[in-house]
Amino acid sequence: MCINFSNNALSDFSIKYFSDTLRNYNCFRSVQMRTIMQNSTKSDVAFGELGKALRKNYALQDIDMRGNSISEQSIAKIFTALSENYVLLELKIDIHKKKLPSGF
Repeated sequence: MCINFSNNALSDFSIKYFSDTLRNYNCFRSVQMRTIMQNSTKSDVAFGELGKALRKNYALQDIDMRGNSISEQSIAKIFTALSENYVLLELKIDIHKKKLPSGF
């Protein structure tokens, strides 16, 4: 199953709720989350929660998060989660001018 949230203004709560869904249910194969926080002044704590969810989800094969303002800390959480997730085949995320965690 594929779900597409692209070009929608999702709140932090919505992203956290979806992260809980990913953590508890292995039903999605593809998630499109392009430009869901564009021009947002909100924090990106929810993307850190998404990173934690990726540790527990063993069905998701690709996720596209390009076009979002994601902090280096949340990117680090997402990348760290990938070290424990062997199913995710493709991650699309903007990392231009961001410092990556060591080892990546």
